[in-house]
Amino acid sequence: CAVLSHEVRLALVQRLFGHAAGSTVAELQSVAPDIDEVTVRHHLQRLVSAGLVQEERQGRQKFYTLHSVDAAHLIYQLSMLLWYPPVKSEETT
Repeated sequence: CAVLSHEVRLALVQRLFGHAAGSTVAELQSVAPDIDEVTVRHHLQRLVSAGLVQEERQGRQKFYTLHSVDAAHLIYQLSMLLWYPPVKSEETT
């Protein structure tokens, strides 16, 4: 999947892997603190367009989650093949 060829997008989906309740852009920005919020939003929109991530508006904020369990497993397997260690979830640490 070409959309996952960018390391920031792969890191974003790895971060979402352990966050079933969803994450905001501000929370997801921690995977690439040197990248501004606009760029993180752009990467998220690419993931949404590819069908890997879904967004849900709650009030003024958007929350991002993996689109499905199948997408989560695919992303995890790809991350293992590409040698990017999965980003640890705060929920599991």
